[in-house]
Amino acid sequence: MKPSDKPLAIFPLAPSWLEPWTRECLRSLGVLDPENTSDETTGSLPLREKGAADDSLTKSAQAELAAILRQAQEELKQIGLAGLAQGEGDPRADGTEVRSVRWSWQGFAAQERVAWPGLGQVMSRLEEALCRWGLRHWGVWARLAPWPWPHRAAFSFRVDYDRYHPEHFAQLWKQVEPVAEWTSHFITASAYQNAPEAVARFRGVHVGGHGYFHHCYRDPKQNRQNILRGLEALQRWGLSPWGFAAPGGRFPRHMPQLLSELGLPFSSEFQLAWDTWPFFLPGTRVLQVPIHPVCLGSFLECCPPGAPEETLAQVVQAAGEYFACVLEVRLGQGKLVVLYGHPTGRLGRWPQVLQRVFAQVKERSSVWCTSLAQLARWWQARACVKWRLECFAWGVAVWAGELPQGWTPGVEVVWEEQVAQVPLRPGWQRWRWEQLPWSARPRMAQLPTPQPVPEKASWKTRLRHWLDWEYETPWDQLPWWGWPQVVKKTLRWFKNDKGPLGTKNTWPEQRENTPPENPGWFSNP
Repeated sequence: MKPSDKPLAIFPLAPSWLEPWTRECLRSLGVLDPENTSDETTGSLPLREKGAADDSLTKSAQAELAAILRQAQEELKQIGLAGLAQGEGDPRADGTEVRSVRWSWQGFAAQERVAWPGLGQVMSRLEEALCRWGLRHWGVWARLAPWPWPHRAAFSFRVDYDRYHPEHFAQLWKQVEPVAEWTSHFITASAYQNAPEAVARFRGVHVGGHGYFHHCYRDPKQNRQNILRGLEALQRWGLSPWGFAAPGGRFPRHMPQLLSELGLPFSSEFQLAWDTWPFFLPGTRVLQVPIHPVCLGSFLECCPPGAPEETLAQVVQAAGEYFACVLEVRLGQGKLVVLYGHPTGRLGRWPQVLQRVFAQVKERSSVWCTSLAQLARWWQARACVKWRLECFAWGVAVWAGELPQGWTPGVEVVWEEQVAQVPLRPGWQRWRWEQLPWSARPRMAQLPTPQPVPEKASWKTRLRHWLDWEYETPWDQLPWWGWPQVVKKTLRWFKNDKGPLGTKNTWPEQRENTPPENPGWFSNP
């Protein structure tokens, strides 16, 4: 039953004046009311200040909230994601600014090319600013919980199969098999086309596409062919690929439209976003599931060539300590942690790293351990939840509309240094303040701060970028269309003498058309 007395505060917010991409970020944070179409500057807002007899102070709070949201909107524009939403720029260009970034840890370093500045940094600042704003004015803050009730954090592990090494593959699966439901497996099809015994291990677990060749092409036509060819190969092997992860974490500007056209439900690329909440790609219903960009290979690749085994062992030990810190900090804060790695020459050679990660996660009973497929399904369902929370002097009243089948969403309430999470049920529910299941708010510990690495944009670097230079694609399967492809194929011929220059691209032309009817990656397996 809805209380009749006047509420002190109403959540969620409904700032209809914001741009679509900023609204999507607020939806990911769980603080946006998708039903409100008010023309007011801030939409659903607390009706009066805590301790105030009237609403005379509300206008100042509204102005402060508007300033917070406008600042976030400007920062989001600067990192290039708003341009993706509008389809601006050359489709062969990068979607966001990409930099080499270094994480220093215990005297060692890990380096990776990622989106910089990252969306996660902007989202974290926005999340903290909104929470402080609510607590300062009304002593309370509320949002739609990020995970199904009663979970307080989420974990998944992603394995990228770029190469195949039988022994390393077997060693990795000794660690994966007991917790297979926590993992997702993204397969480069060309690396496993002659390994039927390995392919058989993927049946019954979540599998996604990682391209036919291990390369994300700048050319949209070539990229489409590579993604489709890889998905079709997995389907022929009796697998049901659901989702995609681009090789190298790359995310060219044409990717949102391409993924949407192919009907892929989600993707995961750290050159777009990392260490933040999942979100829908601008202008599509394709979900982006950010991961932590540092893997064991990021540490090992910083070792000098020919490093002795003793040095490698020290690096592996440091990497294990680093991942333990990531889990401790981010899971303790109720965040999503998606770690990833590769079996060949990495996790398969040093399986103790994965063993330690899984053992540490098992110690936390409140963590939702799941595959990326289940995580994507949950986030899609969460986006449809309609809810409302009203705060009174005596407690809270929560309303929810029709809830997604198979899931129990929750609402998270923050009060001073305490936090409580309650499950949503259709209709109205009421709790007095003392009835809420309070616990201490997570402490905001910090991970090592990554630093961008100075880069020289030499003529050779610019040329390689323009050519999309790589050795993953066999020479005879490089296309002739477009000047970059013609120059690259010619240079590859001079460099490797792969055959007559008149050799045509052997990819079937029908792959340029629409995908076949009802492929496995269009529907939930």
